[in-house]
Amino acid sequence: MISTRNLLLLSFLLSLGCRSVSHLELEPSKHPTTPIDLDYIERCALLDQWANIREHLVQVDGEALPRSQKPLALFWMGMAQHHLGRAAAAETSWDRAMGFHPSNSLQRRIQRAQQALRSYGSNRPAGRDSKIWALQYGVFSLRKSAEDLARELSWKGLNLQISKSNGTRGQLWTVWSGPYSGPQARLKQESLQNRNVASIVKPSREFNL
Repeated sequence: MISTRNLLLLSFLLSLGCRSVSHLELEPSKHPTTPIDLDYIERCALLDQWANIREHLVQVDGEALPRSQKPLALFWMGMAQHHLGRAAAAETSWDRAMGFHPSNSLQRRIQRAQQALRSYGSNRPAGRDSKIWALQYGVFSLRKSAEDLARELSWKGLNLQISKSNGTRGQLWTVWSGPYSGPQARLKQESLQNRNVASIVKPSREFNL
């Protein structure tokens, strides 16, 4: 017979293994061979949780990182600093990242981020007035099809909307998210592509925003 003490211990251990998926998704991996948890960073970026990204990267030992990972860490640190209103710190992070001679694709991402930041001429990210873009995920003739797609994508943390419009062949239902600034839209699109989710950047006015 199992004693009361053992029953309590068993219940406690089971409770540790039954944490919600949503909670686990917000925790970076503790695996020692993964100093940068890129999956966690990209999920936080989709949710606009830039403080979490910065906190994760601050805890990473930059000196112990392989040289190939340093520009990626500095790129994301710059993105976090930019969205937290620290433009000068973001510029410094991106300049340091370029000094490590990153891959061509990462160089382009850094250059786009630098160009976007300089175009604002401000120490904070673009305000709501500049959020004139949205991401479109699908257009359907049946509302149920749009709802099914929205349900399928909802676990990724996207704030999805469904809009109705009139097409040449009747009513259409569009699944979208936004509004975003131009850099935000491109960053989210890239992060979603890494998760095999296709999207199209569209002017938000198409969705009456």
